[in-house]
Amino acid sequence: MTTRKDFLIASTAAATLSPVAAKAASPAPKAGSGEIPAFVFDKAAFDAIVARDVKHRFSFASEQLGGGQVCYAMTNVLDACDGALGEKPVSATSAAVLYHGSSLALGFDDRVWNELFAKALPKLAASIRADLGDLKPGDGNPWLHRPTSGDYDASIDTLGRRGAVFFLCNNATTGFARSLATALGMTPAAAYAELTAGLVPNAMLVPAGVWAIHALQEARFTYQQVTL
Repeated sequence: MTTRKDFLIASTAAATLSPVAAKAASPAPKAGSGEIPAFVFDKAAFDAIVARDVKHRFSFASEQLGGGQVCYAMTNVLDACDGALGEKPVSATSAAVLYHGSSLALGFDDRVWNELFAKALPKLAASIRADLGDLKPGDGNPWLHRPTSGDYDASIDTLGRRGAVFFLCNNATTGFARSLATALGMTPAAAYAELTAGLVPNAMLVPAGVWAIHALQEARFTYQQVTL
């Protein structure tokens, strides 16, 4: 199991990773510095998401990719609402917080998976390699577009159409960028720019995943920890 400590140690020792709203923007780093710019959080966009006037507010937190378990959890609760409970269309916001570890990978598009993750994988920490699996350039993000099993569709695209959002921890994204930079011979700033330009639809960066978990609960979201 990858812990936050393992993840960040692996990153610093080598010195890791929208229709919703505007993505959080950061100022450009100083020319030639190669350093990751200070993060500027679009708090208004976050507040607009959590303030949606809906009947249900579900939140899920995930540290590990774990075969996309957080996508299944989000899909199952929405299916329960519009199935057994007969709430069609479902009036819900389902939010996932991806933080600390390799669960962050869910929040990035096919280009990032093909051009960064797959190429860097052999040089990343063993725990991250185990969670991401045997990636090959061209496979892309396996949870982004297609149904995950037969007619059962827990894809990120479909979740987005059902009102789901994904919040990615910027602290962990910065750490992931540093690991990728070392593995691929890039500057941390360049790796971070590639990651943040490749967020999936309905995703945004937040200052810290642990902050987002608490902020969602303060906004009356239920809370389920999916993977550790």
